Amino acid sequence: MVLRSQLSVGAASRAVTNKNAFESATKLLFGNMLKSMYHRLEIQLMYGQKGIGIVETVTGNVIKIEDHEWASAIWNGSKGARIQFYSTADVLRGVASVVSVDYATKEVTFDLVPGSVVATDILFFEGAKDKEFIGLHAISEKSGTLFGIDNTQYDLFKANIVNVGTNFSGGEAVLSFAKVEEAIAAAMDKGLGEEEVTLICSPRSWNNLLTEQAAKREYDSSYKSTEIETGSRAIKFHGQNGTIKIMASTFCKEGFAYAFVEKDLHRIGSCDVTFELPGYGGEIFRILENANGFELRAYTDQALLSSRPATLTQLRYIKN
Repeated sequence: MVLRSQLSVGAASRAVTNKNAFESATKLLFGNMLKSMYHRLEIQLMYGQKGIGIVETVTGNVIKIEDHEWASAIWNGSKGARIQFYSTADVLRGVASVVSVDYATKEVTFDLVPGSVVATDILFFEGAKDKEFIGLHAISEKSGTLFGIDNTQYDLFKANIVNVGTNFSGGEAVLSFAKVEEAIAAAMDKGLGEEEVTLICSPRSWNNLLTEQAAKREYDSSYKSTEIETGSRAIKFHGQNGTIKIMASTFCKEGFAYAFVEKDLHRIGSCDVTFELPGYGGEIFRILENANGFELRAYTDQALLSSRPATLTQLRYIKN
């Protein structure tokens, strides 16, 4: 994944006389590039090869995203982003640019929605389909070849799915501690031992769990009552496996949650996010040929690997 930005020679020349001045002049550009890279990387780690949303309705150039497919962070700062629409049969309908996002109604306005787009169509960032690495969601529901291993033949290389409700057509249910423990039990059946499990859910699901009265729960690792009174960053409770830590993420779609052992998930590849491109000897600025400026690139080459998919559980059909 590559992000390109440009800096004019004029802006650079006004700062080159002083190292600290040059650092200040470029700090905003570097900082924004890093935020953008990690933001897109986080989306891919969650939903690589899955898509970023599913069309519920089309009204002119406004697309309503299905509630269970909505994650606010996916659309945060997306103005101008190019989105491709695919049918469920993998037929490309077309591409459009995001104009605005209504987070309350889960509606995205585009410059021009292709006329063939219909409900159930799947949205991808332009160029991402069949190019991005497999994310947590796709790993958790994969049946077939996963990382070169056929998990229909080797069931310990297949993740688990727990239904909180019955379907996404009115059969959704609120996420509860009982369902979280059911997800842990599914992983224990396949070898999960006394290990800390992390569960990621949407902020709305997290709020439901926070208000649920459950005797086994305790808030935060510090166990301070003052922190409980003012709110919590994480919910911890003891289950049959040991400690279960529940955390909210705005990158998590509202209809799903994921329970996993953190040490079983690995970011692998040749390069983490960097401005030093391989083969350029540490140089981060390149002179543009047809403009009076410099180009710098943020770059990464990585993927997500689950070394023990049997300890990963997807919870679905969640209502908030």
